[in-house]
Amino acid sequence: SRARIIDTKEVSSAKRNLMKDDRLLDADTIIESFRFMEEFLKPNAEGKYNAVKDTAAIDKLARMIQPTGILTEPDIQRVSGSQAFKDRYDRSVKKLLDGTLDDKSRADLLEAGRMFARKAAQVKREGVAKATSDLSRQFDVDEDVMQERFFSNDLQNTRGLEGPLTS
Repeated sequence: SRARIIDTKEVSSAKRNLMKDDRLLDADTIIESFRFMEEFLKPNAEGKYNAVKDTAAIDKLARMIQPTGILTEPDIQRVSGSQAFKDRYDRSVKKLLDGTLDDKSRADLLEAGRMFARKAAQVKREGVAKATSDLSRQFDVDEDVMQERFFSNDLQNTRGLEGPLTS
């Protein structure tokens, strides 16, 4: 059999374009922001919360919400099933902003953040699968080879965010 030489720069460039077009970098931003927010909202070793970390959590929450097109209204409805979820979320954000965040509100914020992150992880997994398939066809390379060579690290940040969007 003949060996076929493929320009890895060309494949990498095509991959970057697909990742950008499919908003996979936005998904990464949401996932990373959730991981930080989750860490910020935890108590310290003495079981106390830090107002500075709460403020940092606001920034991370804003970064999760900012990219449009990742979490849609139907996603929110599917997860929440009612207006109650939105009300709890809005109340928690208000408490976070005015410095009166309690344990229940923390749990509500984490639930909302986890939902955003799970949806982003789902988008990322689907996008990587599509990109792998598209590039395999474009460059006439086996999908397993394409996955291993060019996409092996792209799903690492989605670990622990598998499963349905409901908590």
